[in-house]
Amino acid sequence: MGRRWTVVLESYMQKEKHHLLRKAFRIIRRNYGCPGNDGLSVSEIKKDYEKYEDTVWQSLENEVYQFEQKPKHIVIRDYLGKERDIFVYNVLDRWVQEFVKLQVEPVVEKTLAEYVYAFRRGKSDEESYKYILENDPSFILRVDIEDYFKSINKEKLFARLEKMGFENNVLNLLKKSLEHCSNGLPPGHVLSCMLSNFNLKDFDTAFPKNYTRYSDDMMFGVQTEEEAYKTLEFARRLLSEYDFNLNDKKTKIIVSPTLEKIS
Repeated sequence: MGRRWTVVLESYMQKEKHHLLRKAFRIIRRNYGCPGNDGLSVSEIKKDYEKYEDTVWQSLENEVYQFEQKPKHIVIRDYLGKERDIFVYNVLDRWVQEFVKLQVEPVVEKTLAEYVYAFRRGKSDEESYKYILENDPSFILRVDIEDYFKSINKEKLFARLEKMGFENNVLNLLKKSLEHCSNGLPPGHVLSCMLSNFNLKDFDTAFPKNYTRYSDDMMFGVQTEEEAYKTLEFARRLLSEYDFNLNDKKTKIIVSPTLEKIS
């Protein structure tokens, strides 16, 4: 009886994963995006979907899926006109990245504090401003991590992920998808934003009140300038344990804060 139920459970889990693979494609199909180095587009996959799904599924089941090791690298300008480097991955790689994300994100979400607002469904930067103003602080200390995504220590990040109880094949896929980057989380990678939030979850718990974070933009509500400077040094010390430096040019203390002043 035990063996029979083991087989039934394994079959059920495989069906669930197959369902996630199909869901992952629906997500990247909505997001679309341009082809990577191999030139394969979402439209082409849609024309012969069953073939591509079977190929990807078999490679995942046999644990032989190979990610592109030199994804396309381009420079874009953001809405502020600042140049940003991003990677454009092959569609199949984005598909598998999304497949991994669907398995990892529900677990990661449970570890994040309510006052972490970036890259989360139903949360916005404006809400983070409102949150920090709820207790009527006299000052807001605002700090930013220098080159946050590029400075993330992948080995330390992986060590934290290994404690979360993920299946080995899921964790291995996640690691392999990031092998092309010597360190940091690459912009354009499906998992980067989610992992960047997870990376600071322990830091967040050191500030259970009067604090909010939007990616690497952190705000602390305080009542005196002295408290602001003490908080700044404490945050700097904690972040150094992650190998981060603060961007001093963006560090500021806002007096008599209002929503208009800090947004």
